Amino acid sequence: MLRVIVLERYTIIERMAVGGMGEVFLARQRGVGGFARTVVIKKLLPDVEGSDDAARRLLDEARIVAALSHENVVSIIEVGTEGDLPVMVLEYVHGENAGTLRNRAGKRNSAIPIAVCARIVCDAARGLHHAHEAIDVEGRRLNVVHRDIAPKNLFVRTDGMTKVGDFGIAAAEQRLARTATGAVTGTLSYMSPEQISSRQVGPASDQWSLGVVLWELLTGYRLFKAQGPAEVVDGILNAKLRSPRRLREDVPRALSDITKTMLQREVGRRFASMDAVANAIEAAVPECVGVAGRAAVAAFVEDMSGHDLRERLKRIEEGAEVTSFNTRSGSQRQSPSQPETAASRAAPGTRGLTAETGQATGRGGGSGLTVTVADISGVAAPIPSAQRSWRAAIVGGVVAVVAVVAVGAAVTLSGRPPDPATLTLAFLHDSRAGRSMVLREELLQDAVESGVDEARMDAVAVVLASLCDQRLDALIGHFSLPDEARRTALASQTQLEQTLEDRARAALQSIGGTHASAALDMWAEECWAPIRWLEPSPAHEVQANIRTRIEPLMRDTAAWREAVVRRLLKRGGADVDVVMGTLWPIVNERQDLIARYGTVAAEDMPAIREQILAREQAGRTMLQASVGTTGAATLGNAVNQIAFIDFDDVGAWVPLFAYLPSVKAKEPGAR
Repeated sequence: MLRVIVLERYTIIERMAVGGMGEVFLARQRGVGGFARTVVIKKLLPDVEGSDDAARRLLDEARIVAALSHENVVSIIEVGTEGDLPVMVLEYVHGENAGTLRNRAGKRNSAIPIAVCARIVCDAARGLHHAHEAIDVEGRRLNVVHRDIAPKNLFVRTDGMTKVGDFGIAAAEQRLARTATGAVTGTLSYMSPEQISSRQVGPASDQWSLGVVLWELLTGYRLFKAQGPAEVVDGILNAKLRSPRRLREDVPRALSDITKTMLQREVGRRFASMDAVANAIEAAVPECVGVAGRAAVAAFVEDMSGHDLRERLKRIEEGAEVTSFNTRSGSQRQSPSQPETAASRAAPGTRGLTAETGQATGRGGGSGLTVTVADISGVAAPIPSAQRSWRAAIVGGVVAVVAVVAVGAAVTLSGRPPDPATLTLAFLHDSRAGRSMVLREELLQDAVESGVDEARMDAVAVVLASLCDQRLDALIGHFSLPDEARRTALASQTQLEQTLEDRARAALQSIGGTHASAALDMWAEECWAPIRWLEPSPAHEVQANIRTRIEPLMRDTAAWREAVVRRLLKRGGADVDVVMGTLWPIVNERQDLIARYGTVAAEDMPAIREQILAREQAGRTMLQASVGTTGAATLGNAVNQIAFIDFDDVGAWVPLFAYLPSVKAKEPGAR
């Protein structure tokens, strides 16, 4: 195993929540080539460092979440240690939790749209069904029960997708820590009758809790709200529950009946599974299904919290630049090279979100973390790199070269071969930011050129971009697993990719015709990722590849890439003509240098390579100076990915790429 110190990879922005044993931080993960993304760190408080049980509980949560790989479950990135204590790095979900959205709608005296309520609960049910059915690396059922389903743990993204988070008290087989006999854990108002009575709980207990959430989203009221805990318990065990239709007439009768079934006190009278719950809701509220449902949720999140979320992004970017944080002491200090800002002046622990409303979901690590990355052996046979499509080659961009060179060179100089999983994870982390943004504009540009209605295509493109992100996130989780676990999980990973493609195909049904098929191919091609790596090619092979493949690619796609870049800049709010007037000459200069790289003597190649990298950096610097809006880092990365075509470099490890099923089926020699 290769142990990687990640001290320099994370900058703590703020403490999001603190509890009896642990605390949660919002953080920024950094990588080579200007890569950055927002993450969340979950760790133990210093004053419980002697508690072995606390450490076991955090590891239990990590083990449970690591076994789950679903679009509606907050994913884990890595588990490390700070000193002798475990630290968990989780996905950050940019959006609001369902409780915050419900409360904000209530303050405006407005009802949450029926389709929004239905879509949020459907997504949560799908994620919980996956958790309930999860198996470990040996094929054994984990018997996961969340036990704390409440609005605060359902995170609704700005694109309309909901994810279940915080498995900190989940019940599962093979836990290291055990809940004491008779102990009650969870959020009181959402506990099932069996949970509150300290009886054995199963998936049906989570169903009751989600039923309470659905009832509250539909009505805008709390179902079990009383003067004290004893009254809440009595209500859960004995009170007659009102139908949502009694409080809100536009609730469909079928949906009201679904809520009634989920809230049956007798376990056997509830739905057989969470999957059955989701299917029933989608049948009762057809407008919550597919693109329309997600769009409705996204619009609702924007209406309730759009301004605050944009301010949060601004605060994250400002804080990442000016602050660092010692997670062991909890003290925050300002970088001496940066001016003081409002973000840096705020006291640690006071900025950001509370434990009730905050998103304790993200990926990040604190000072002194050590993570373990496993080998990549045993992964399915790769697609030869020469078969990469031109669109996939473009999206790879310069970040691929930077990541491979930076990681590969370090291990080569040390005398050891590079760890393939390390290369893959670096590649995925670096290329993920902006990839879906590029895909969306590519799809729209092709729609314009093909005469497809742009507004209709844009709605579908948003969904396809989200599915692309999901595939990349799933791959990051997959390649973070130990090698044996990854081999065992290969079948489920393959099934997930097929599911994602099926959803993409379904989203494109509204487009119809030959363009829908072409758009599906484009989406599948853009979701590529490296699965194995070849040793660096000799200079003559690199130069031959530049002359035969890269030069024609740059020439034939120049106009198309320029159009996509213009679309990206326009959507990002940049002055398109000003930026392009500076950027595109840099792009052309770099392309001329690549052409020279393919013809000069071997001893002259290093100098040309430095000039190529200098042009890339000039483009990034120009974009940072020109695109001064929130999200500029992602926009800049997206522009770079489409503007600067990838090329094989002497000394760089060469990735072998994996595509999604439909593309694999079209590859020469595919079986």
